[in-house]
Amino acid sequence: MAADMSVNQILAQVETAQLTLPEFQRGYVWSRAQVARLFESLYQGYPTGSLLIWNAASARPPIKGSLTPLFTPVKLLLDGQQRVTSLYGVIRGAAPPFFDGNAQAFSGLQYRLDHLDDEPRFGFPNRDRAAADPLWIDVTALLANGVNGVVPTINQIEQQLALDSETRNLYMTRLLHLVSILDHKLPIDEISKPELSLDQVVEIFNRVNTAGTKLSKGDLALAKIAVAWPQARDEMKRQLAEWEAAGRSFDLDWLLRALNIVMTGEVDYRSLADRSAEEIAAGLKQAIHALNTSLNMISDWLGLDHTRVIFGRAALFVMARYIDQRGGKLSSGERGKLLYWYVQAGIHGRYSYGAPRAMLEQDLNAIATDTSGLDALLDVLRSSYGDLSITPAQFEGARVGTLSYSLLYLLTRVGAARDWGNGQALSRALLGAGSALELHHIFPKSRLRKAGYPSALVNAIANFSFQTAETNKQLGNKLPQQYFPQVETAHPNALASQWVPRDQQLHEISYYEDFLQERRELLAQAMGAFLDGLLQQSAGSYSVLVSSTAPLGEDAADLIELNHWAAAQGLIGGEFNLLLVGNPETHDEVFLDLAWPDGVQTGLSQPVAVLLDDDPVALGAASAAGYRCFNTVESFKLYVEQVVLSSDGVA
Repeated sequence: MAADMSVNQILAQVETAQLTLPEFQRGYVWSRAQVARLFESLYQGYPTGSLLIWNAASARPPIKGSLTPLFTPVKLLLDGQQRVTSLYGVIRGAAPPFFDGNAQAFSGLQYRLDHLDDEPRFGFPNRDRAAADPLWIDVTALLANGVNGVVPTINQIEQQLALDSETRNLYMTRLLHLVSILDHKLPIDEISKPELSLDQVVEIFNRVNTAGTKLSKGDLALAKIAVAWPQARDEMKRQLAEWEAAGRSFDLDWLLRALNIVMTGEVDYRSLADRSAEEIAAGLKQAIHALNTSLNMISDWLGLDHTRVIFGRAALFVMARYIDQRGGKLSSGERGKLLYWYVQAGIHGRYSYGAPRAMLEQDLNAIATDTSGLDALLDVLRSSYGDLSITPAQFEGARVGTLSYSLLYLLTRVGAARDWGNGQALSRALLGAGSALELHHIFPKSRLRKAGYPSALVNAIANFSFQTAETNKQLGNKLPQQYFPQVETAHPNALASQWVPRDQQLHEISYYEDFLQERRELLAQAMGAFLDGLLQQSAGSYSVLVSSTAPLGEDAADLIELNHWAAAQGLIGGEFNLLLVGNPETHDEVFLDLAWPDGVQTGLSQPVAVLLDDDPVALGAASAAGYRCFNTVESFKLYVEQVVLSSDGVA
């Protein structure tokens, strides 16, 4: 059934929620240019397309926004969201009740009163420029008063400009024509079949919305969830905002898929839509807890603490499902094996391009068994990719954002890498969401380009290292053969701690490609050793801790005070001078100044060690044994306050 409705009538129905959006509609995406073109078309009387409306059943349908409809049946806008939102936003000066998007797209629309016939009439000029020029007319302010605002607007212009009668009449005519947009009628196509199911309505939407993004099964599932639990979308968006603030950017589709997989163990949404509001609310809480545990694990143990370095996001679905199946807690063996799988899945690109259904089903089926879930998961990797050993080719990437970059970041976070300016260990406690350190080109970009090397080699990951900002500035444009000797003299082994080849010939720019190849070899060896360490944790063969009676060193007072501080926070006490014993054949051993082998909250946080002497060997050994290491009292306290004592949040 077709009808017409004026802009004023449409906006009035939006305000009473008689006309609103179905829950499955995506957010507002128009740009300012599109908003300006819409008003240009309305002003010129050009066709702007019809609106498609579904007259829903009298029972409350799944709608966006918090308004309760005052009339029934409710009219759901299937096609025309962008136009109606733009009209409402400009004319009412605020977003409509169902709004989900960026209001800046329609805020501040102006009309150029002295335009020429072939010039655009509408735009978004600089606010100060518009305020200083009386011939820029605020469209929102004018339309808010309708016809009654035309004469006051002309009078205000005349106070600043001298208008002859002809110009005044022209401007008056143009303003009246602009105001007439409120009475412009838009054609309405109505579907008067309230008995239609949500699935059928979504199919209609997808057919008419050929120019936009088709709705997914996830959109439909969320719409059905909203019928039982109207606050579902808002609750999920609140969680997404929390992750965003912590440096993790995910979207609603991703969280909905995670919720479905954690709750049902299935890729399809068929089971989720039939759950009650209480079940879904509880399931969302479970899913968020499992996802937070997964995110904290890859941050604490792998150093992957922000979106840019996280491997395939869909892999987190599998991790979260496994963690939830185990009641939210893992043994050290399970943790090591699960992290090993996660890194290997990332290295082999298992989820690099989304969430392939077949792979997800394969992995979810593997972890469904109580006894051999992780072994079966690793067997799937081996059968899919063969040899899982690390090769130099896995560090051949170029530019930030590649897998190779993430692997280098991981090694820097978990190893004993040291800064080349101050010798400080770049441990997990020091980087912090990727913002505390800077990326340093070992061979300067300008020198390499001058020598004729192509961009792919200039920005090779094997030419990157992480340094503090001060060190990065100090090193500047120097060549390695100039500054490497100074670094090695001031901080022995600091170069080796960042996998720099020892052969001095490779430090010359003419041997740059040989340097890259050798450093890739060293990085591959380091990554292989780290992954072996994760599996050793699962096998129970990692380093043994022995209580020691050795006296405390010169930092005794600081360590004792720190232990008292931890106890005052309600945490367990640490052990002083704990001896970490390595390979019995080589008699490797290091002392940990102050350590919590079971975490500062037994069973709830990872092993922690404080090492105040910056010994790279001790740091490396403790890190390989699964300890989160801190080399200052302040960094340990920050960890306790922001991670351990926070309420189930993401570090």
